[in-house]
Amino acid sequence: MKKKILGASGVVLLALIFSGCGAGDAARQKAGEAIMERAIESQTGGKVDINSGKNTMDITTGEGKMSVSNEGEGKLPESFPKDIFIFSDAKITLSTSNTTGTGSLSVSYSTKSATQNEAMEKYKTEMTGSGWTKETEMNFGTDQGAIVNFKKDSRSVAVTIGKDENGSTFISVIVVAE
Repeated sequence: MKKKILGASGVVLLALIFSGCGAGDAARQKAGEAIMERAIESQTGGKVDINSGKNTMDITTGEGKMSVSNEGEGKLPESFPKDIFIFSDAKITLSTSNTTGTGSLSVSYSTKSATQNEAMEKYKTEMTGSGWTKETEMNFGTDQGAIVNFKKDSRSVAVTIGKDENGSTFISVIVVAE
């Protein structure tokens, strides 16, 4: 699935960019979406839904689901665990769920609620408060990024925190069930 999703990522970005560019009317926009959906479906073997009005795309295969949004309109995977903290103002740009093998999930998002250091402290407080054990932590300095890993039962979570190009705090959460 990783190869299929990664291979489709370039097409995904092009679809999101071009489906909204110069589309003067709804009919041309829908036609462009349909063409891109068929092209991506042929590469991934999955079901694709592009909504250029919201700048989102969802790809669903037998192996899992990927949601991409260049405007932060993405959504959490339906199976995302409730005991993993996500900022309430999260603007989700990418989420994936793998229903085979380990059952991994990932979410990338931005928040304006906290700086990098505040986000790190919030994750440590929220996750340990939900029964997670902090395993490792690395902070590369202000605005340089940080990583913190947690473990609970047979699940591991890696949280990477940094800044995006707009100055918002960018967070990536990867969940793996062992």
